[in-house]
Amino acid sequence: MALSETIYQPGTVIKSMQEKKLKELLSYLSNYSPFYKELFKKHKVNIADIKTLGDLPLLPTTTKEDLQQHNNDFYVLEKIRSLNTVLHRVHWVVL
Repeated sequence: MALSETIYQPGTVIKSMQEKKLKELLSYLSNYSPFYKELFKKHKVNIADIKTLGDLPLLPTTTKEDLQQHNNDFYVLEKIRSLNTVLHRVHWVVL
């Protein structure tokens, strides 16, 4: 659904979409980000417990100092297989 279509959806639909994206992002970070893997482990965060936007306070925050001290750990390397070719994309993700 395009962003221009999203703004006309009922609030419940938008919230559901946001929660789906939140789950996808947390899964992605826990699988690919060295920083967030360690942060979730340190704070005993089980991403399966984060189900709604109301669960956001269960997540630890990322500080300016985290970015300064662990800058390279925010880079995420994801391997994508397409037509038997391995492509590498680098994402910089901050939650």
